[in-house]
Amino acid sequence: MNREEFSAFVSTALENAIQFAEEKAGQKLPRRFAFLWLDRLNSRVTENIVEEIVKRVFIDEEHIHPDVNLGVVDLLDDGSLLIVGIVADYPPPRRFGPNPNHKGCEGPFVPIVGRSFLNKLVGVKDSWSPEKSWSFISAEFSKPGPELVRPDIPRLPYKLREDLNAITPSVNEDLTYWPCVAHMKDGTVLDCVYVVPEGPYIRHWGIYPQQDRGKSYISLADVDALAESPRRLPARFASKLYKSGESGMGYIIFTVLFADGSHQAYGGGNAVDFVRYPEGKGQSDVVDVLPHEGRNAEPITRPEYYWCLFSE
Repeated sequence: MNREEFSAFVSTALENAIQFAEEKAGQKLPRRFAFLWLDRLNSRVTENIVEEIVKRVFIDEEHIHPDVNLGVVDLLDDGSLLIVGIVADYPPPRRFGPNPNHKGCEGPFVPIVGRSFLNKLVGVKDSWSPEKSWSFISAEFSKPGPELVRPDIPRLPYKLREDLNAITPSVNEDLTYWPCVAHMKDGTVLDCVYVVPEGPYIRHWGIYPQQDRGKSYISLADVDALAESPRRLPARFASKLYKSGESGMGYIIFTVLFADGSHQAYGGGNAVDFVRYPEGKGQSDVVDVLPHEGRNAEPITRPEYYWCLFSE
């Protein structure tokens, strides 16, 4: 393999490293990055990164350094990634060919991803530094799929527990939903917040909301007070919808019946407690819900909401 061909191989290896990080993070990542050799702390580069790696790993057309860890370890302040390279000091340079390194990878590169990087993506205060010890996940030993990194989930303070005791929750199997208004410590008021216990949430949804780009999240540590949301469905009707299951893959359609004989269809994801009530109506006007009804009635979307987890 000549130098030009090896350069193309390095480009592929960098993309593979980012894809491995995406797999473990469970989300898409940018393709802007800087590069650093871990044993050369003044070597960070942002341009001609492929050439930087080629210069270090490629010896000649028949020899390479056969064992190089390559992976994402940090998310920089400008939103770009930091990729590091770690060249093993053993074995000595060898011929390039199928499976040349002892880790069984074609070519010299083994994708890795830093655990502190995964922690940072889910809101855990964790910083990476080449000057302190750090750990990583290697493609050599990793199972396929996202690496579930547990973020810091606060316990429920007594005051907020008392707030929840005044709210009737809805129930979806073993998962209890408290549909709340959250009064934040900074003065912000959020009308639609699901307060839920961590364990049942993970069993039901499979991934922390901080790790899911399709969800919005607030930390319980930032909440000053909770109250029942005026935009919620009455608990018994939300629980009825949960018991009825999905209307299709990943969505639920239903119709709300009001005391004056009017009705409104709604559509959206699988969390159903919050709705946009017609003007002048609220939860006290609801007399029933019809699961899976309203496909042809121009269902309106439900309001945006936040998740807020507490540990048990």
